[in-house]
Amino acid sequence: MALVREHDEIVYRGGDGCELVASVGGSGVPLVLLHGGGPDHRMLLPLASLLGERATVILPDIRGFGGSICRDRRLHTWDRYADDVVALLDHLGIDRALVGGCGMGSGIALRAGLTAPDRVGGLVLISPEHKGEQRPTPEEVAWQEGVAEQIRTEGVESGWAGVLPRMPAGMAAMVRDGFVRADAASQAAALGAIASQEPFERIADLSALEMPVLVIPGGDPNHPPELAEAYRGVLRQPLVIPVDMWDGVTDAEGFAPRVAPAIERFLDSEPL
Repeated sequence: MALVREHDEIVYRGGDGCELVASVGGSGVPLVLLHGGGPDHRMLLPLASLLGERATVILPDIRGFGGSICRDRRLHTWDRYADDVVALLDHLGIDRALVGGCGMGSGIALRAGLTAPDRVGGLVLISPEHKGEQRPTPEEVAWQEGVAEQIRTEGVESGWAGVLPRMPAGMAAMVRDGFVRADAASQAAALGAIASQEPFERIADLSALEMPVLVIPGGDPNHPPELAEAYRGVLRQPLVIPVDMWDGVTDAEGFAPRVAPAIERFLDSEPL
């Protein structure tokens, strides 16, 4: 498939006035894709290129990451992140879009679907990680808050040094690629704030989502594949497509063709 032109960078503001950035390219049905917790939107540019002939792919930097700097920990909540998605659609004059993301981004997509269902026509959940009522343990919360504090005091590279070896190589490479564009205090605020938060209270809450939902199960301990089956059990219109995302994948360019066919299949179903 031919690559689309280089994405255009845009600047917009969240409902609280925070300056945020995004990248927009391609043509067709509007599709917002949110990166995982650690990289920025550039991890999804190769995927956007593969999807750009059938979708207008909108790639925000989640507040706290990349160019969307927000150093106030109090301004990092799932509702705030979901509101940022709506603010982006408003800025672009889009009434209704597909919204998706990877890891943390999938949690934001779910929160947007729950709080603004009139604006979200379908969801794309790549490597979902959120378990609702199964909250992180105090030890897990303390560990993530410790990572956040190390990022704040010693820098992004130092803070992630102990985390990257736990990740699949391709995922780690995408996080590492974002180091040069990261603001340490901003990223630390985000990671520290959400350590104990979940985007929904119970998995059963997802039964309120009436729109079609594509679930691409994760394949590592932080994004357990069995979570996709739990989602399938409560979603009204689930499409679960297992994908080998990480075996032999070393970077964003390798990740993109692994997940693009599943998203293309979802787009072909005309969910919006």
